Amino acid sequence: ELSSNDDGEECQRQLMWAAYVDPRYKGVNGIEEYQFYDLETREWDDSACLASGKKHRCVRMDCHEPNTHFKLVGVFKETDGMYDFTEQLF
Repeated sequence: ELSSNDDGEECQRQLMWAAYVDPRYKGVNGIEEYQFYDLETREWDDSACLASGKKHRCVRMDCHEPNTHFKLVGVFKETDGMYDFTEQLF
């Protein structure tokens, strides 16, 4: 319950995140195989696909879309929030 008084008790933060897998990914071109959605321009950005200058697979990273080919691996909750989450990313 939220209150306006400062009683010194801290709220525990939690972070929820989802992991997806692309079953069509071959592991060859890494990040260069994906377009990202740019929230500012509201368009798909393929600049990562063009980084090496080579033509290869370049698909939208649209795991949130209903008709995507990405598969949900799981939804996770981290108790320590950003500490645990970012520790696994980097």
